[in-house]
Amino acid sequence: HLGTPEEQGRAKVVTAFSPKGGIGRTTLVSNLAVATKLATDKRVLLIDGNLAFGDLAVALNLPTTKTIVDLAFNAGHLDVDFVTDVLATHSSGVKVLLAAPSPQDAEGITSDQLRTIIGQVVMMFDYIFVDSRPSFDDLQLALLDLSDTVLLTMTMEMTAIKAAKQYLEVAELLGYPSEKTMLVLNR
Repeated sequence: HLGTPEEQGRAKVVTAFSPKGGIGRTTLVSNLAVATKLATDKRVLLIDGNLAFGDLAVALNLPTTKTIVDLAFNAGHLDVDFVTDVLATHSSGVKVLLAAPSPQDAEGITSDQLRTIIGQVVMMFDYIFVDSRPSFDDLQLALLDLSDTVLLTMTMEMTAIKAAKQYLEVAELLGYPSEKTMLVLNR
């Protein structure tokens, strides 16, 4: 337990992750964000961290007029008003930072830009939920580093269990405390 957002003075960041695809990260993290908003009425942000192939816009039926690309290429000039203007709003009241509209648009986003964006939004929200992609690339490692809790999502398939084991080995190498990772078995 890392304390409430009020005690921390910044958002609690929860990332759904697995090195294996197709195990329900997007559904899990979307539902957690909406449930948290409805149960607490706190300021909740959902970030599509699968920058090139994100599905949150489709899952939540949101238009992709403004996305993380707008923030990344203005990372040196972020303020509350600019960030707020880029965020989509789900019918539940959850704010959503959508992924790039195409893989080509996401190509230029760096892990430094992503860290700057997260650094801004953690001061604006109480809870931030992040959907990720099955990769240990620089962008995903940045998201994991910045997370208070990683929901290591898996199914009962051998390949998913192997992927979870691989994450735990990487997390140990990265020096993550064991309490940072929470195992989630999705059926």
